[in-house]
Amino acid sequence: MKNNGLKWMRFRLGVSILLFGSMILGLTQCERSSSKNLKNEIHGSLVADIRGFDPIQASDAYSHVAINQVYQGLLQYQFLARPYALEPLLAVDMPEVSKDQTRYTFRIRSDVLFHEDPAFHGKPRKLRAQDFVYSIKRLADPYQKSPMWWVLEGRIRGLDAFREKRKKVSPDQPYDEIPVEGIFAPDDETLVFHLTQPYRQFLYVLAMAPTKVVAKEVVRAYQEEFLNHPVGTGPFVLKQWRRGQKIVFDRNSHYWNETYPSQASNEDAGKRLPLVDRLTLWIYTESQPQWLNFLKGNLDLGGIPKEAFDSVFDEHMNVKKDILNRGIVVEREEGADVVFQVFNMRDPLLGKNKALRKAISMALNRKERIRLFYNNRAILAKGPIPPGLFGYDPNLKDPNAYNPKQAKVWMQKAKAQYLKNGGEGNIPTLTYDLTSSTTSRQMGEAIAYDLSQIGLNVELRGSTWPQLNQRMAKGQTMFFGYAWSADYPDPENFLQLLYSENVSPGPNHANFQNDRYDELYRRMRDMPDSPERAEIVKEMVRIIHEEVPWAFLGHRLAFPLRQGWVRNYKRNPFSPGAYKYLGIDLKKKQELLPRLK
Repeated sequence: MKNNGLKWMRFRLGVSILLFGSMILGLTQCERSSSKNLKNEIHGSLVADIRGFDPIQASDAYSHVAINQVYQGLLQYQFLARPYALEPLLAVDMPEVSKDQTRYTFRIRSDVLFHEDPAFHGKPRKLRAQDFVYSIKRLADPYQKSPMWWVLEGRIRGLDAFREKRKKVSPDQPYDEIPVEGIFAPDDETLVFHLTQPYRQFLYVLAMAPTKVVAKEVVRAYQEEFLNHPVGTGPFVLKQWRRGQKIVFDRNSHYWNETYPSQASNEDAGKRLPLVDRLTLWIYTESQPQWLNFLKGNLDLGGIPKEAFDSVFDEHMNVKKDILNRGIVVEREEGADVVFQVFNMRDPLLGKNKALRKAISMALNRKERIRLFYNNRAILAKGPIPPGLFGYDPNLKDPNAYNPKQAKVWMQKAKAQYLKNGGEGNIPTLTYDLTSSTTSRQMGEAIAYDLSQIGLNVELRGSTWPQLNQRMAKGQTMFFGYAWSADYPDPENFLQLLYSENVSPGPNHANFQNDRYDELYRRMRDMPDSPERAEIVKEMVRIIHEEVPWAFLGHRLAFPLRQGWVRNYKRNPFSPGAYKYLGIDLKKKQELLPRLK
């Protein structure tokens, strides 16, 4: 790529911003949203459509948001608590745990009903402990091909054996015919788990989407269509789903007596959930129409596209008066995630040339990427663990951070290693995988420009997200950009991404294998937080820095927006889409709507 590539890309982004500004100015000529006939409903959005509502297939944030409206699990995160803490949901209370930390006994609520559905012959069916046994077996069933099986693999006594036996029988054979020693229901209101060994993250797993409860009558009634026909115990029921357009949920009229936290000091304390009658999630695959609809008041919650960032904040990061005058509230939150470049260690070029991986990492201008593509809405990542989680070290140094002078030194070593490995001539063109969006392409061009400065050529290979997912699962990539958001607040959730037993098609898409790292991971994962655990985490991070399966970029900052009439907004990255707690102040909405243009 030519040396003026980055300047050209900045010009393209500048043109986009100018055009975007013109659209915003044109918005003042549009008819204002009507403040008449206001309804007690929330309008949110998703930036991608979902594949379906099957909890065991939920492996992305968008599906989690939709599924959380309909389905529930034994536990959930307390809405107001920080630091994050679990509480009972469909369980009566937290479990009774044996002294050896392997046996968990739950009492199941007796007042919970599944949604009305023909599968129940016309009336809601009561939740039973046996439903959880069925749901966990379904997660383990190899015929279901759940990408989330890893959360319980090797954890519950007899569950892996059940999975192997299922492979030898017909997929139509009932689960009841293959008992599992480690999960059973002595009666309708008692559920017992018996683990293979102590598992520190087990309760976190019980708050995740894949372990949410489903009813076997519904699964059997709809079979392949089950993912399109959700029937759970949640606060909302699916009313309408127009793919690529919107998902509409109505209040569950048979919802059990869950209430807004009583310790809250606001008007909703102790009120029955959900607080609204309808929830609509609009699908926006492009950010501009989402932004414009938020400005017009058609959306209650929104985000700031990078092109519109300067229309919200001034040069001192203060919210502009125009936004404040509209009654819009801007939040600032640290996300529990990390953005990084993945090097596939199975690749015959990158995987066998650590010097090349170091050279690439040191050539990447992280601050410029964060400025250009994130509007500085990220902090530099120096390791895998984000701020706020145990093991995060604010004083950590990344030895592979941006250093163009050292990158050229490592390139000389990389060339020598390439020739030693049997290569001829110069290092061949690298293939960088990305999705087909405009922003993704621009990010790829920026990376190609950086690497051209140390003599490397890069070919960009665009594809859809499902296609890229398939390549990652099959280990068919060379290197690509990736982000991981925490499933639960523990460093293990990030460090497991490089554990050798999780190689592709598991979440270890770098296909990194290191005996010492694996040994440390097995020691660390079930330990309580302690100075000893912190030291183990520190050594694991040192190995990552030394072997360079990843090149770190940043931990993203979120600036979610909400209209001034939305009550109780509080983001939880581990429980996305907690719409049941949100309320709408209709009087305030009637006052603020005329201000929106």
